[in-house]
Amino acid sequence: MNVFRIQITLLAACFIFVTGKTQFAQQTTNASQAKPKSEQSQTPLPVNSLPKSQDQSLQSIPIVTPLETPPIPIVQAPQKTVPLPIIQAVRDRPSNRQTYRPNQNRYALSNYQNKTPTQRQDDKQSNQQDNNRNPQQSRNQERQRIIEQGRAAFNTACVQCHDANRSLKKRKSYSAWLTTVKRMAAMEDANVRSSDFVPIARYLESVGKPVQITDAQQGDAGDEKGDDSSDEDTAADVDLGLNNGLGFNLSSTISPLYRGSDFTNTVENPGIFVDAWISMDFDRGGAFTGKVTVCTSCHSRDQGFTVELVEATARLDLMKAFLGGCESKNCEPRLHMAVEAGRFIVPFGAIANNSHPGVSRTVTLPLMFNMGRRVFGNVGPPRQPVLPMPFSDEGINTEIQIDLPLKQSLKLDFYATNGLQDGPGGPFFVSRRYYDNNELPAYGGRVTIGGSYLKLGASAMTGDYNATGAPQRTYEIYGFDGTARYKDIVRYYFEYAIRDEDSRFGPGKDYVYGIVSELEFRLIKKVSLLGRYDTLEYRDNLGPDTTLKRFTWGFNMSLPGGSTLLINHEHWIFPDPQDDVDVIGARWVATY
Repeated sequence: MNVFRIQITLLAACFIFVTGKTQFAQQTTNASQAKPKSEQSQTPLPVNSLPKSQDQSLQSIPIVTPLETPPIPIVQAPQKTVPLPIIQAVRDRPSNRQTYRPNQNRYALSNYQNKTPTQRQDDKQSNQQDNNRNPQQSRNQERQRIIEQGRAAFNTACVQCHDANRSLKKRKSYSAWLTTVKRMAAMEDANVRSSDFVPIARYLESVGKPVQITDAQQGDAGDEKGDDSSDEDTAADVDLGLNNGLGFNLSSTISPLYRGSDFTNTVENPGIFVDAWISMDFDRGGAFTGKVTVCTSCHSRDQGFTVELVEATARLDLMKAFLGGCESKNCEPRLHMAVEAGRFIVPFGAIANNSHPGVSRTVTLPLMFNMGRRVFGNVGPPRQPVLPMPFSDEGINTEIQIDLPLKQSLKLDFYATNGLQDGPGGPFFVSRRYYDNNELPAYGGRVTIGGSYLKLGASAMTGDYNATGAPQRTYEIYGFDGTARYKDIVRYYFEYAIRDEDSRFGPGKDYVYGIVSELEFRLIKKVSLLGRYDTLEYRDNLGPDTTLKRFTWGFNMSLPGGSTLLINHEHWIFPDPQDDVDVIGARWVATY
């Protein structure tokens, strides 16, 4: 009986010992799982491999009787934790994206998982609100930046030929302004960079209009489809090329003028004359563009009021055609090359661009470029100018422009045309024909360098007057010019030109030359004061040397709607014994 009790006691002790050791191993495992993975081994240690200090602690476990219920161990699901090196790598990971990500500061994953579902939902809603709000703010800021860039470019480049009010008073859609800017930039000696086309058009479109974009307008791109919903797209999304229907654009300048004097019979073509220019441009943003311009004329070879063809050209942008151009919106090409063929205004002197009535700042052109607006004096008609402007001719012209630092540029023109032709009434009436009288082309070129504040230029051309079969009678024309201005406040223009030719009346040379010096100063916002002094001198075999001088002063006023009124008083000084003549002139200019 005693032996039996001893056996029962030993069995109970073994059972309690084994149960206690199992419970302790489970608690040890749970405790080890609560530690970071970096502090625990890959596999749990077996019980028999515990250190001796832990093995001795097992002997102190109290012995319970079989009647006591052992505690049920609580098994918890292991927590998913991220090792600290991975969290640090996520936090320090470099990002190449430049876009703004609201409320996303690269939180550690453990912080995110410690949030309750309610907190996570609140963060999601907050992020969604920021995503809906910040793109609109970013678009408004980008649009405002583009407009400010256009304002600066307009005040430096677009007031080179006309006052700012002429453009700021007009209201056009963005696509119409973009077409206008590109057309003006293509004019001779224009200093408008291609990267400024979009900003200037945006600025002119925004004048008098809010720039804020509403929620309903986000994501639209009306201008890219060619309509007038220009507020519905951002400047950053606009392509530099035109996508406006068929690519045709019609523009016109209407400029009625009046000239009169107390000696009515001395003024050439007195009274009212409507000087009108109408142009059709073709431009779809590609390498090929075209232009046709007609004008009314009072000095044609038929001695009457006619309509003449000023321009009919096809132009090929060589950079776009053969080198792919500059497709990126942020790209600014440094080299521009183009070839135009057909009938065009020959790029001689700064006057080649200023002869357009929408650009001219005086009622009449300088004496050395003037035909049809002359004064006869008391001894008959005056002789011919150095070169009548605008001088249009048929041929081919190559343009090269290099953009220099500090917003300066160098432009070169090389052309070959039919050239001047001699005939009854002088060398200029028959030169307006659309065909040549000989097989020898005339050659010429022009170089200009400078920027918005100062620009210098030099021009030259040479050719043969006479028809095929007649002895050659060559001519050469040279000139240089300079223009200085400060914004839309003050402008100074100077030009000199000379023509020397084989004399028609014997051996030797005939010379015709002159100068023009013109200053315009803005008195108030819409009124400027203008003064001009110009000459025309003859050194030839027809008679004694003669000099014709003229003083001009007047006012230029900007009118509502963007039109301009020019009022001039001209004082003509003839060689003795001829009397001086005073002429009053007025011109109204409106461009559409």
